[in-house]
Amino acid sequence: MPIAKRRQREISRIRADILEAAARAFARAGFRRATMQDIAREAGYTAASLYTYFRSKKEISEQLARALTAEYVRTFAEPLPAGLTFDQKLEMVVARQLEMADRRRDVFVSLFTLQEGGASDDCSRRSFHRNFEERIGSLTDWLRQHAAAEDIGGHDPDLVARFLVGFAFALLHRWISVGPRERLVDRARLILDFFFNGVRGGSKAPRKGEP
Repeated sequence: MPIAKRRQREISRIRADILEAAARAFARAGFRRATMQDIAREAGYTAASLYTYFRSKKEISEQLARALTAEYVRTFAEPLPAGLTFDQKLEMVVARQLEMADRRRDVFVSLFTLQEGGASDDCSRRSFHRNFEERIGSLTDWLRQHAAAEDIGGHDPDLVARFLVGFAFALLHRWISVGPRERLVDRARLILDFFFNGVRGGSKAPRKGEP
């Protein structure tokens, strides 16, 4: 392997390690309170060496969001078993994404701390909007590929994607506040019941003492 290519791979690996360390630091201390020194300590580097790979905390947070979006988008490309109905396919995809959120909890929590850190400038808003729209676009494309018109009530796949993401996003806030004792993937069936059937339809959670 050429030296330049090997060096590029090494840089990519180090940047990924730093992003993981930053997620842990932000999740623990919050975006505002976490420093580049905290991130460096978590990653096992000096603060000075960190600036070789990232210019600022803001750049790190933006790259974290991009990495999470890329991971989300990849879930749509994972193969599905043959013979599934549309509902079964959608449940499997949603469950994969919620399982990813459980597994990447530190990253999700760290990105939510950006709000308390005052990261509300125009650049941050544009970055959030860009990542959000990429996620919506990926789901819209998946629906166009896998859903017949009757599967989604004849509605525009873009609108359907936005409503479905809205259901999940609302539970994401609860999941962040409740803490790791609650798994988001356990809510996959609930999200789809509400999505397909509304609040009065679908299965009901058993009452206390019921099987």
